[in-house]
Amino acid sequence: PITIANATPIEVQEYTSKPITPSVIIIYEGHVLELGVDFDVTYSNNVEVGTGTVTVTCKGNFIGEFNMNFEIVKMDAAISDLKMEDFVYGSQTIPEPSFKAPEYLNFIITYSVGDDIEGEYTSTIPTAVGTYFVKVTIDGYPDIFEICSFRILPKELTANIETKDYVFGENVLAPIVTLDGIVNNDTVDFTIRYVCEVLGYDSSALPTAVGVYTVFVSINNKNYTLEDTGTFTIYALVADIELDVNDYMYGEDMSE
Repeated sequence: PITIANATPIEVQEYTSKPITPSVIIIYEGHVLELGVDFDVTYSNNVEVGTGTVTVTCKGNFIGEFNMNFEIVKMDAAISDLKMEDFVYGSQTIPEPSFKAPEYLNFIITYSVGDDIEGEYTSTIPTAVGTYFVKVTIDGYPDIFEICSFRILPKELTANIETKDYVFGENVLAPIVTLDGIVNNDTVDFTIRYVCEVLGYDSSALPTAVGVYTVFVSINNKNYTLEDTGTFTIYALVADIELDVNDYMYGEDMSE
């Protein structure tokens, strides 16, 4: 007789409240052994959630007896506490979703294409700033899944805003703005606004009136944010006045 000591591993079984009797497959030299002819099976602990056991007893031309375990799981409760941390646009390290689930299950992780929880999901992690959803599905059970949301936050840029002061009447030039922190070879446009609260001035046009101005730079790219500002002053023009006066002795008539 030929000794048999193992069989093909049994997949995870779904809890049904009834006895579960998964098939046992034994292959010897390319041939599949026949249940009832080459071996018999008995099951134990095969109703409730947990670890079930099947005992294989060989017969006929084969000998050997061994146990095989399989897991019984309530699939609709197999995934819990799904979380995914927010991260900043352009981050080198993307956080992975975390969740509680039996280690013996396999999972498929997908991400929403946009901000629609009912929309399309793919295996590609989104990269643009926005709110998205991650879905964890039990492999082989497409209707059993958990979903949670996460955000990709704008990356904060820093700006070097070079300004200079002017005297009233001088030609006021736009400040030189250099942005630092851009990633992915992005093109980031910006607009400049000039504000003087005392004068009630708030415009993208270069100011000409005397006052202290704050320079605000606005980013025209949703993947970035910027909070830096600059200031400059337009001073009043000091007139150069010459006075022609005479000296007088005490008591002299100064009307002449």
